[in-house]
Amino acid sequence: MVQVAWTDGLVLIDPLEVDLGPMARLLESEVWW
Repeated sequence: MVQVAWTDGLVLIDPLEVDLGPMARLLESEVWW
């Protein structure tokens, strides 16, 4: 699961999400779609 927190108008994402970068988006698209 990806945890997203809204603070000061910024979106903070889990460190793993940040480390994976574009790859994370591909994985998410596969999971959600």
